[in-house]
Amino acid sequence: MDVIYAQAPLYVIPLVLSIVLLEVWLGHKRANQSYYWKDSAASLTLLMVNMIFSLALAGGSLMFYYWVYQFKLFDFNTGWLTWLLLVLAIDFCFYWFHLASHRMRVLWSMHINHHLANI
Repeated sequence: MDVIYAQAPLYVIPLVLSIVLLEVWLGHKRANQSYYWKDSAASLTLLMVNMIFSLALAGGSLMFYYWVYQFKLFDFNTGWLTWLLLVLAIDFCFYWFHLASHRMRVLWSMHINHHLANI
């Protein structure tokens, strides 16, 4: 699993760049301004800053989780049902967090960047 995760950027980055270039080419061919370079630069900057903070947060979280693990009350098995329930739980939490990001001013101030290209 770790090998697949580590190699994912080798496949994802060229795919995303290909899709972006296809969008630029189609916009140019159809003579409409559907692609804005400033939006791309802003998105890439936000992505890089997000990745730096995510790595720092992930490292701190991992150290915290290793420390908390010694106090576990029970073990989960690692069958397919456990993974399915985990994915559904994460998706459920993300849905409500995303909805809260649209409703609460503090969260909206961080989430608005996601919608700036629509303005």
